Amino acid sequence: MEFNLMPLNEFNKLAKKDQPTYFYGAISQTIFSFNGNKEITLFLKTTFNIEFKDYVFRAKPLIVSRTIKIFFNDSSINFKEQYKKLLNYYANQKDGSTTNKTPNKKSNANDYLEKWLRGI
Repeated sequence: MEFNLMPLNEFNKLAKKDQPTYFYGAISQTIFSFNGNKEITLFLKTTFNIEFKDYVFRAKPLIVSRTIKIFFNDSSINFKEQYKKLLNYYANQKDGSTTNKTPNKKSNANDYLEKWLRGI
């Protein structure tokens, strides 16, 4: 997966500030950078141990809002620790520890016709 995020050195500077606003932005940017919503499920579960019901994963804005709401409502969260978890996730992605799938191509009328002609 290719992340279109801010440079890592700038991200590290923000991580040292322990300010939730920057963390919310980083989480939002990360979630919106995923190609598929199923990847977001895995990301939230492995990185922050967050799970939602299936209907939440139908729209990225809803996923972002629910995720930020969890962090916003919990006053005991140490944002430096959360930044570390996020940075570890990025490091694992760069190492290639997770497999990246390309999105499936949607078939159109020509593909159906081609399959039908091959069957004859």
